[in-house]
Amino acid sequence: MFEEVRIKGYRSLKEIKLDDFRQFNLIIGKNNSGKTNLLEAMYQAINPGNAALLGKTNLWRGLNVIDPEIWRTVFYKLKLSNRIEIISKIDSPPRERILQIFPLFNSEVIREGFPQKPNKNHVIIEDSTSIEPDFINGLYLELYYKENNKISETFNSTIYTQDIKFDPVRDRGKVINPFTLNNNEKYKCLSRGKIITGETIYADLWKRFKKIAVKKKKEDIINTLKEFDSNLVDLELIGDIIYADLGYSEKIPIQIMGYGFQKMLALLTDIRNEKGYIILIDEIENGLHYKNLITMWKAVFKAAMLMNNQIIATTHSFECIRAFIDTYPQNDDNLRVFRIERDEDDNYKVTKFNKEQVETYLESKWEIR
Repeated sequence: MFEEVRIKGYRSLKEIKLDDFRQFNLIIGKNNSGKTNLLEAMYQAINPGNAALLGKTNLWRGLNVIDPEIWRTVFYKLKLSNRIEIISKIDSPPRERILQIFPLFNSEVIREGFPQKPNKNHVIIEDSTSIEPDFINGLYLELYYKENNKISETFNSTIYTQDIKFDPVRDRGKVINPFTLNNNEKYKCLSRGKIITGETIYADLWKRFKKIAVKKKKEDIINTLKEFDSNLVDLELIGDIIYADLGYSEKIPIQIMGYGFQKMLALLTDIRNEKGYIILIDEIENGLHYKNLITMWKAVFKAAMLMNNQIIATTHSFECIRAFIDTYPQNDDNLRVFRIERDEDDNYKVTKFNKEQVETYLESKWEIR
């Protein structure tokens, strides 16, 4: 589970630090305060030796993956001199993971004298404070594990865009892989986790539901979903479509159901499928009526406790915070709320609260929007 993360130079995150994570964590802040960027950087920190994750986050944002210049967008203010650094403590006992991300250039556009790293066709600029090349076509990642103030292991990986000539007519329907990856073969991911966003939440939902059904875990999910539709009798997978039995003459695809129903099904299948996962959830309240937030949090708490999963979610909803605090079923100190604030110079202030402190602020009509 996450204990601490420090991020520098990733997208809008000039520099930010969060520590003292617990099993259940809610990150709050105004729109455009950097919450989604924070979760993306933490997603990379879970599996820091896998450069493919940076490609995935761009894809989820709908960026044109054929254009090599997409890589510039991960750097603060689009400046390649602002190298990225993500330092995290996740393992138990915690080892410090230090991930640095550099721009990767085609060697043909780089003037003589720069190091040929990591291969003969591509180079990185380790200190580019005085240079801003016109063309970037990938990223170079260096990962260090640090124990007792000593570097114990080092890995590197790269991701860059292939030179693809895509014909929209000829290649229609084809799966185009625009990335070339070089990951260190000796690297092994020590943590497991996933990120849930508006773009990923329904991906392979039927496969996740199939695993739930095979393991005979769907009853709890169905009971929760009955609070969204009291007519629900059963859920069944037919082919790759999940059908709901509402007591009608025929079963109906869940796509016909309300968005809140679908959202809860997707959330719970994600949380109940894997044990010991770090689950990052962006804007967890989206698509849910505020009256359903208590039902949602009760189900999330129960599922995550059963699977020993850590939940780190974002919101800008006052009602979501209220439900998070009010429905937590235990009296322990296993819950945190982090408020992030960003000033006009992109300086970040992070304030953390336990359950008792949040309750005090909520009574004073805490403004977070």
